[in-house]
Amino acid sequence: MKLAIRIITVLLLVLVEIPARSDNKTLQSKPVVLMLILESEALETLQKTFENELAMELSTHTILTKSMQGFSADGLSARIEDIRQIAVTNGAEVVIWLEQTGKDKVSLNLLAAAPDRSMLRSVGATLYGRDMGGELAIAARELLEEIHINLKETASPSQEVAPLSPSPDEQNISPESTPPSEIEPSHRRHTQLSLGLVTTGGFNGTAQSPILLGGAVSIGLHWKSGLYTDLSLDAFTNPSSTLQNGTFRTVGVRPGVGVGYLWERALVTFGPCLGLQAPWQTAGTAIGANRESKDSWWNFRMVPSFDLRIRLHRNILFSMMPGLGILVHREVFERVTDGVDIYASPYLEWHIRCGIIITLT
Repeated sequence: MKLAIRIITVLLLVLVEIPARSDNKTLQSKPVVLMLILESEALETLQKTFENELAMELSTHTILTKSMQGFSADGLSARIEDIRQIAVTNGAEVVIWLEQTGKDKVSLNLLAAAPDRSMLRSVGATLYGRDMGGELAIAARELLEEIHINLKETASPSQEVAPLSPSPDEQNISPESTPPSEIEPSHRRHTQLSLGLVTTGGFNGTAQSPILLGGAVSIGLHWKSGLYTDLSLDAFTNPSSTLQNGTFRTVGVRPGVGVGYLWERALVTFGPCLGLQAPWQTAGTAIGANRESKDSWWNFRMVPSFDLRIRLHRNILFSMMPGLGILVHREVFERVTDGVDIYASPYLEWHIRCGIIITLT
């Protein structure tokens, strides 16, 4: 019996250890990218945004960060050797860093830190360009793919590969040099599709104005400057038909247009927006099984709100828009027997919309 127990225990330990070794192998095989963060007040905001964007662009890599005051070596070859030693110490295949090259210029640098060869790629950008962190992250991913392709083409199992020195137009490591190419801030517009839920309620109380719940869809144009505009359509109804003085049921739609402006801070964008809507609504009231009245009407609605967006992926954002609904017309349904209000549409209501925004182009 004791022998059988020992055999079972050994088998269980082996079964547990095999997946663990497999997981460790997977983790070890995942490429490591080291991002050097140079201490600089001018680069602080850009480096934070770039770091967040880079994590999304290089989701298949392990990204490490290391803060530095600056490089001690001045010459190109000496600096490459210093960076290579940092890469070896941290087990990184590629080192990435941003460096200010002028008053409003910055360079993105990638160095492949293979033990038998090195490959440097650099590209310049405008320091204060809007969404420059995202643009640089895309450039870093493309340069990293280029480096991997070039290293595979030059590598051969049967022979050692000589170090690959950067070409003259790529030697822009020093702050005094000029990057060979520029990433200009993109001012082209993007088309965005938004899908979500919307809820509203009157400030005159649910006894006369019930909470409305529905869906919302919009499509709009978003410029890199921060300005955006959209066309929207809300559809709504009241989940509960029972009010204090009777039964009420309503459905309606709110076609509209909107305009807003957004500021960007890392993965969060926010700003004011204003919507103009032309709601159409139909409603009916009843007392018990007896129908009281039914009517349909158009209205005009202004919706000043605050737009808060959190980036979940490069092309996907979560959006929440709390605000106010201001209407110009009020519709009242009275009980026929005594004139008591069953339903009264509000002049002022709270408004909350939340959903997902997808960048299409």
